[in-house]
Amino acid sequence: MITGDPREGHAMGFEARNFLADLSYAYNVRDLETFRSLFALDDPRFCIFEEFSGELLYAGDYERILGLAEEATGAMSFEVLDSRVYGDFALLHAIQKIEDPTAGTGKEESVIRVTLFLSLRGGKPRVLTGHFSSMMLCFPKRETVIRWRKLG
Repeated sequence: MITGDPREGHAMGFEARNFLADLSYAYNVRDLETFRSLFALDDPRFCIFEEFSGELLYAGDYERILGLAEEATGAMSFEVLDSRVYGDFALLHAIQKIEDPTAGTGKEESVIRVTLFLSLRGGKPRVLTGHFSSMMLCFPKRETVIRWRKLG
């Protein structure tokens, strides 16, 4: 059962916008301890699929990837598309943007479709499993992405 508008990210006490704000803030200030704490790396069910690698990544491999955030130059932000709570779990759909002013000439923006399944146990949401895929690979022309988002 969902309470509130799922596009607003409010569902039965879980605030999707707050979780994603915490995630992006920790990334943007390069607070790796907080960033890692938002992922359930200690849970044997943890896994992430990133289209960029084409692999299913488990806790050990993903922890190494999270460690690379320290060297990142981009700024992360999210737009919540939908959020639903099922008992001790939340399902979250969002658009992630990473803007990197140091990439080449001008500003480069990555637009990523994100689906996250979060554990809500212990009072702190943590990513249990997720899927990240580039919208730019699906829609190579930026104009197509903008048109798609206006229609959606």
